[in-house]
Amino acid sequence: AAIAISETEQRIAVLLFDDGVQVISSFELNQLASLTFHEAQVVTSSLDMTEKILDQLETIQKQPAQYSPLSVHKSLVVTKHILLFGSQKVVPGITQQLGRHIARLCEYNTVLLAQEQAGAWMLRLKGGAVDKGGPVRKIATEICGFL
Repeated sequence: AAIAISETEQRIAVLLFDDGVQVISSFELNQLASLTFHEAQVVTSSLDMTEKILDQLETIQKQPAQYSPLSVHKSLVVTKHILLFGSQKVVPGITQQLGRHIARLCEYNTVLLAQEQAGAWMLRLKGGAVDKGGPVRKIATEICGFL
């Protein structure tokens, strides 16, 4: 059976996973924050929109090596925005569901992640790599300060 994905969930996925989307606008961030104030509208739905947003953020944050540094950074930008401007009910969800992942991202380093991946010999062959994790570490540290 296919899982039905709402238009809102598709839009969130595009914002987070598409590297063609370089920046998430304040309008889009505010839309996401406003979604945390809505409860599940369908009685048969087991997840409300807040849980769906947190699940998508967790997908990226628990396995940052599987995603681009841009996607990881955007997931943290959304996390910070909904933490500051979303519903109060989102705070325990972020702390419980994402807290440990965000804490690990405070030391996010793309070079070290690449070396852990298969094919690290290519980095040595080319003579090194550049760490692109600075923005991720910065915002992860800010969020940890809130939590």
